[in-house]
Amino acid sequence: MNWTHRKRIIAASIGLSLCTQIVLVAMGILGAERMDRDIDAQARAKLLDSASHNVATYFSQLASMLSFLQSGELADYVGSYLGFKDAEFVARQTDRANAVLGQIRLSDSLVDEIYILGNFSFQKSVVIRAGQDRMSEETAPSIDDLTSSNLLPILQYTRNRPVVFAAGELTGRLRSSPAMSPRQVEDIRKLAQALEGRVILNGGVFESNPRSFIVIMVLKENLLGSLVHADSYASFALTDHDGRSIGRTPLLAGDDVIQQEKTIDASGMKLAMYTQRRAETESNKERFLLNYLIFFLVVTIMTFVITFLYSHYLILPFRKLSHRMTKQHLLFPLQYLRKHDGGKHRLPPLSLRKKLVVLFFAAVCIPAVSSGFAYHQFLHAFAVQQMKPAVKQYADQVGLNIRRQAVIYEDLIRKLSLNQTFIQQLNNESLGSVSGSPQAPDISFLQYSGINDSSYFVLYNLLGTRIYSNQNSESFNYLSLDGPTRERIDRAGRAVWLSNGRDLYNQQTVSLVKAVFDNRAPASRTVGYIQIVFAQSAFQSSLPQDDVYTATLDAGGNQLFQNDAFRKMAAGEPSVWEGLVPDAQQYAEVNGVRGVALVNVDREWNWRTYFMESTDAVDAKQRALIFRYASVIIASVALAMLLAYGLSRWLLRSLEHLKLAMEHQIEEVKMDREIRYGGKGRDEIGELIDNYNRMLARINGLMEENIRIAEENSLSRMKQQELLSLNMQAELNMLQLQINPHFLYNTLQSIGMRSSGSGDEEASFMLYALADLFRYSIGQEGHYVTLAEEIRHTRNYIAIQEFRFKNKFTVEWNVSEAALQCRTIKFILQPLVENAITHGFLNSIRSGTVWIDASLSEGELLLTVRDNGMGIEAQRLDAITEQWERSRPADRETADAGGGTGIGLSNVFHRLRLLYDGASRMKIESEWFEGTAIRLTIPQTNPQNE
Repeated sequence: MNWTHRKRIIAASIGLSLCTQIVLVAMGILGAERMDRDIDAQARAKLLDSASHNVATYFSQLASMLSFLQSGELADYVGSYLGFKDAEFVARQTDRANAVLGQIRLSDSLVDEIYILGNFSFQKSVVIRAGQDRMSEETAPSIDDLTSSNLLPILQYTRNRPVVFAAGELTGRLRSSPAMSPRQVEDIRKLAQALEGRVILNGGVFESNPRSFIVIMVLKENLLGSLVHADSYASFALTDHDGRSIGRTPLLAGDDVIQQEKTIDASGMKLAMYTQRRAETESNKERFLLNYLIFFLVVTIMTFVITFLYSHYLILPFRKLSHRMTKQHLLFPLQYLRKHDGGKHRLPPLSLRKKLVVLFFAAVCIPAVSSGFAYHQFLHAFAVQQMKPAVKQYADQVGLNIRRQAVIYEDLIRKLSLNQTFIQQLNNESLGSVSGSPQAPDISFLQYSGINDSSYFVLYNLLGTRIYSNQNSESFNYLSLDGPTRERIDRAGRAVWLSNGRDLYNQQTVSLVKAVFDNRAPASRTVGYIQIVFAQSAFQSSLPQDDVYTATLDAGGNQLFQNDAFRKMAAGEPSVWEGLVPDAQQYAEVNGVRGVALVNVDREWNWRTYFMESTDAVDAKQRALIFRYASVIIASVALAMLLAYGLSRWLLRSLEHLKLAMEHQIEEVKMDREIRYGGKGRDEIGELIDNYNRMLARINGLMEENIRIAEENSLSRMKQQELLSLNMQAELNMLQLQINPHFLYNTLQSIGMRSSGSGDEEASFMLYALADLFRYSIGQEGHYVTLAEEIRHTRNYIAIQEFRFKNKFTVEWNVSEAALQCRTIKFILQPLVENAITHGFLNSIRSGTVWIDASLSEGELLLTVRDNGMGIEAQRLDAITEQWERSRPADRETADAGGGTGIGLSNVFHRLRLLYDGASRMKIESEWFEGTAIRLTIPQTNPQNE
């Protein structure tokens, strides 16, 4: 390869730019891999922490409910010897118990059934099922029955912790006592079957002899699925301290599963999380790599274009000067070379070194800077896309946590509304009795889960006047509950969230208000209201912190609660979330904080939770990568400057050598010495020097050249006269060649007419056919005819051959109408028919048939001549086709497979190839003793030399 200076400049600049691009791309891909791993690891850790918190919170709520049931009205109901009471008393106590049940929402607590079993069979047992507001009428075994049937020991062993009994684990250990009735045996068996395969929690036998009882809660099926957000890429499993399964979500498909585990409480329960890479994260990575590759190719092409164009401008003066020197021998007088002969200055005039510096700076720095910016944008978009599915999954889990915490707070106010001390105070207020200071209720923090998150709670009478608060400040005396709020509570029939209230310090507060019912009255009635005002710490344990911003708004757009990060960012104003689309992950900027935002809508409560995970960590990694990009770009620019300096020094050294040599020749007034160039190959400087040397040689030989020209002019005139003579002789020969065929044609016509007149019709027909053959041969229309004309000529030839060889062969024609008007070259069909007759039948004792097919297909004329004659041996056939390929048109007679007309198959082959410029095809197929087929494909576009 001849390496010119321009090629060296292009190769050096593109090579340096490519090296820079490869380093930047490698840094970007490695940075993306690290970022992807970090995002995935952080997302999994956050999801597991959030799910573990929700599971722990739920079981803490269950423990609170268990404690409440062991000390509330229902426990008193079971502990009473109602079996010895009259029916009216029992009915009254049952109504009071059902009134309490109406305030307990098992479905919110994910509980399907509750069994409260007394010590003896004459005590009333309570069976509560989700979806029912009254206790079931069915009978249940007593503690005494559980002891007799051997079920109590295992229940006592697993008390106060969730457990799942396998099928047959309880029913397989049942023992019947002779003292037990069939109904008792059946009740025990039904209970054992109901407990098997379900998550249960029991508090053991609550010792208050002789009124002992046991509380057993059967939790909802698919319990874990209601507490954690599982999908096709994340699955969870909950086990107890013995490793026994308590619950799990559907398993993941595939082998590339990552397992993480976390202990969630002091009992040793563990939550295991199994995750897989999401398909969309892999497709994001593929798009990221494709963007890098496309931009890499674009930058490479851009670098090549810049270098190609600028190097042309750089080397153009040398090439133009070299060209002018080459053309000086055509000019007389010789012309001086002016500065503008080296090319017009489209750019400011610069030295060669400065031009090279500009070139390398443009070819390296501009693509590198644009690449660094583009790769930074690609990486940021990739990180955001990778965060979106993780943020969605995490936000959904946080939504479950918020809902669980809200259920706990509603459960708290329902428990407080059942407090008998409160009910008694409200009853006294309604009756107008005053007995000094209100009595403070006995509230156990174990029974009332979530009470630590309350700032204070207030008891109101039916008119909304405060009658009790757990705070003793005199400021609480002015608290009241307005009429619209009381009406709203009465219409709802359940606890109501208030988000626009103000506390004593005029701070916006969130509270929960519920009506209080007297369940001891013959008919349950409203006696007042209770309000819990929550502290700033409410919901905080369920909300993410640090780089995640969360706030929840009610249906009216009023803020319910927010985490500390959002409070600092938005200053408590929920309006900053305007413009976000619900249930869609989107990149957003809120009050200067950028991140992936999501709006989750709780359809049941009509709450909107705004969730945004900051990209600060990703941005910090990208800033560090930008600094590394800048270092690579600076190093590349520095290397480009050094390379420009080295190349310019190399070029200038060659030019300086040329300059000194020219000055030396001018001083010596001699132009007979060549300037030698030490560069390898033929570059622009070497070409310039060579042309300069050639120009000197032409100047030195100018006089000798003039003399030779004079002598040659004399000889040229003699040669012209000789050529004119030869031309005249050639024209006479051509006229003679035309006269001979015309004479033969006219003579044959005359003989034919005489034969016809004398009655010899066969001889006359033969002579006319032969005459037509001669006339077709001497026609001057050119190389091309229609297929109809060629068929007419071939029919004349066939007629003559049929006359010569009676009954030796027959000819069958199959020519389409469209093919008749197709253009083809002269003498294309007759040689093929001649070859079929001559080599197919004349040397054989049997007769045969020649088939001639012609059709037009897709702009090509398809012409086939087949016979069932002798055929050609395989070796002979290979030799013929090989000779066609190797021979020249002038040698075609040596490859002729036919005779008679002097125009054989080789002639046809070479004329087709020459006149159609290789676009036509000719193929010969033959089987020995089977026949031969020759197929021609002739295009119907304009042929060559038409």
